[in-house]
Amino acid sequence: MHLLISGIPGTGKSTFTRWLVSEHGYLRCPSAEEPGSTFFDEIDRARKSHKDVVIDYGFPLGQLNRVRSIIASGVEPWWFDGDRDAALQVFLARVCHPGTKFDWDTQLRQIVEHWKELETTFTGRILNVISPGPVHMPNEERWELINARH
Repeated sequence: MHLLISGIPGTGKSTFTRWLVSEHGYLRCPSAEEPGSTFFDEIDRARKSHKDVVIDYGFPLGQLNRVRSIIASGVEPWWFDGDRDAALQVFLARVCHPGTKFDWDTQLRQIVEHWKELETTFTGRILNVISPGPVHMPNEERWELINARH
């Protein structure tokens, strides 16, 4: 199965995709921490050579059409969302991928402005995975919900 995991910052997208690698043998794109200049070529190569690929892509909204073409090619899209204050707490506390409140505000403003397009793109595949605390939905539970769609 080829999956695209996107969503608001701080919802555990990378944690979940790395869990899929370790627990279910998925190949993760990008192979590095962040997508590089060969990211889309990497996706194409991975999909041709591996039956289970997960794309970890909190994409800039300017890439929405490219994301839609990836989905149209047979990749199953999932959007991770939830309590925005809890996600902000996680986002600001990240050590390996730090961000500022300005970064958060910029990303969330774009998401809010384009929500109707995002909601249409991810219809039926939007999971609320973070709640106040902050508390993340366990990876096993996310996986069960994703598998239930098959």
